[in-house]
Amino acid sequence: MLTKFVAARFIKILESGRTSPILLECEAADNMAGALGTFVVKARGLPEVSDYELFVETLAYLLAQELDVETPRAVLVELSQDFADLINPILKRSGLSVEEGLAFGSELVPGAVPVTGSEYLNPDQLEKVLNIFCFDSLALR
Repeated sequence: MLTKFVAARFIKILESGRTSPILLECEAADNMAGALGTFVVKARGLPEVSDYELFVETLAYLLAQELDVETPRAVLVELSQDFADLINPILKRSGLSVEEGLAFGSELVPGAVPVTGSEYLNPDQLEKVLNIFCFDSLALR
């Protein structure tokens, strides 16, 4: 089961990724009042993000957890209309916008190295990257 968080602060647009995800600070909803987290968020309105894509992303995460594929913690992120209205002028400068509703968030892992192909990975890192790549290729396509 995924925990629900509420978007509280826009941090930035992430440069990598076909969906142009956004980095948000979020507050835990009801049962975990006061808990904060920073999440990479895919929301409706961003490129290639639809209700179907959010469903597939969530299902794939739950399946990965069941198969013990190492993944960052995932949550559902509630974007209010007020929050969307507040950040859309900033996003529009990059040709983006978000819609209100539930989005999919992955917890930002401090020190995680994005793989761009220009760096060398040690054997443990390479195994983790290949596991995630293979899982995504099989589960999401």
